[in-house]
Amino acid sequence: MRLKLNFSCDQLKLPLNYQHLVQGLIYAIFDQENKGDFLHNEGYRTNNKVFKLFVFSNLFGKFEIKNKTMIFDKEVSLYISSYCEDFIKTVYEFFLQNEKVILNHQILSIKKIKIEKLPYFKGEKEVVLQTLSPIVACRTEGNYVSYFKPSDDEFEELCINNLIEKAKVMEVDLTKLRFSCEEVLQEKKRLVTFKNTFYVSYLSTIKIKTNYETLQIIYDTGLSSKGPAGFGMIEIKL
Repeated sequence: MRLKLNFSCDQLKLPLNYQHLVQGLIYAIFDQENKGDFLHNEGYRTNNKVFKLFVFSNLFGKFEIKNKTMIFDKEVSLYISSYCEDFIKTVYEFFLQNEKVILNHQILSIKKIKIEKLPYFKGEKEVVLQTLSPIVACRTEGNYVSYFKPSDDEFEELCINNLIEKAKVMEVDLTKLRFSCEEVLQEKKRLVTFKNTFYVSYLSTIKIKTNYETLQIIYDTGLSSKGPAGFGMIEIKL
């Protein structure tokens, strides 16, 4: 399930790498609801890995860049998705009850909240995914991290492995997973720093072949890894 949040602002100023600030805003909502400890410290676990099973988008709106600072004009929008309905319900109710929030010591006023769901379809089909935040696909060997772009052969394998791990946590039947990259229509490298960690990521448009069950996982938690840090959120072009 997904929320689209529209805010009004007055010259909102953010660093180029602002994802940690948006994540902090989300965590602050759950801290106020006395549910933050689960997201901060626990999450959902499988094979000694922790999954928090949510993802958020880049911020969208008219902006300019001055002195390595993004300055949003009057409006900004944000998407938040999660596999957990209680997560979305908590965020939704928070913004219904609070007209304003603070981001980077500046006030945002909530204008509109919209609930979005993935349209159901039967069988397998080709769909086009377009990123709402850049994708990270990487493999760690010792102290060395290798990053892969969507057009690399390893990209599909890494995405499938990530889907399998998430499906186990979500108790989705693994035999129902269907995912293959059919064509990369566009990819653009983005170098992102998140809390002092450097990531090579890609904004991309990708044609995949999948089914509803698999696409729901991607829609709710992002494609590949690092969704809770604001990587891999996609929209569907059916």
